[in-house]
Amino acid sequence: SDVLEVMVGAYVDLTWSSEHADSCTAGGDWAGQKLTSGSETVGPIVESSTFSLSCTGSGGDAVALTGVKALGTVTVNWVAPTENTDGSKISGISFYRVHSESLSGLTGDVIEVDGSMTSTVLIAEVGSISVSMTAIDAEGDESSLSNRVEMIVK
Repeated sequence: SDVLEVMVGAYVDLTWSSEHADSCTAGGDWAGQKLTSGSETVGPIVESSTFSLSCTGSGGDAVALTGVKALGTVTVNWVAPTENTDGSKISGISFYRVHSESLSGLTGDVIEVDGSMTSTVLIAEVGSISVSMTAIDAEGDESSLSNRVEMIVK
């Protein structure tokens, strides 16, 4: 099955066709009897969804699935560190690595943000994510991972 990624609020065009089918029924996040061939716009998408279509006829039964992953945004802000854990001054931060993962732990992402920045916008699947970060100095040394913060993507 295919998975389409769209931003929250988007509409999705579903198009289907069948041969030798007498009837089709929608399931998942849409419902009802459908023509044996056609198209329909669904939305606005507010959460990840699955659209299925089951058709029956002289040729047998067939099922098609399409997944839609709803993406949203969340702004992550932080205070730039000024000293190392041993108390010595930081010699400058080249960049940050922002780590995010769904709370199920199944999907994760790492983005790099310029060292002069203290915020960034993450695009992730709608729901709860865990965010943590590291700082990388001018010599390429990476800090230990910060504490994790749970954030809501919407």
